[in-house]
Amino acid sequence: MKRSLHNILTLMLAAAALVSCNGKISQGEQIFIDMTDNDESQLCVVKDGHKLEGLVYDENNYQLGYNPSTRTYKMIKDDGSYYYLVTCDSALKVGKKVKASVKYTTSKDVVTMVGVKFDVIDMNPYTGIIRLWNESAKLGISVLEVR
Repeated sequence: MKRSLHNILTLMLAAAALVSCNGKISQGEQIFIDMTDNDESQLCVVKDGHKLEGLVYDENNYQLGYNPSTRTYKMIKDDGSYYYLVTCDSALKVGKKVKASVKYTTSKDVVTMVGVKFDVIDMNPYTGIIRLWNESAKLGISVLEVR
């Protein structure tokens, strides 16, 4: 019951932030929100409506990090086979846009994107998870706020 109420409040906050930003939520953005809201593995990378293999956080096999001087968030699998790095040009605030460099692995290669503009769509005050969305690339990344 407590978790359900938490999920409802989180969705309401995210929806309010999104409506105040651009008036409507895209289908891809809604899929990203749905995929990361009710899942224990909320830290992940979602591309074209699918969680990328190897880029879903599991506390037993992954490490998280943040470098405040470069504003770089990272998640890396213990064996180094999968990871993502997100380096932002400014602090993450809900309702704002942020430019970032992104590097992540797939099962076949390493993807690097420079100067990607993300909407900061949600920041969960209980978990510290922040969701970033880029509509044109259909790319969602969730990172952990350092506390």
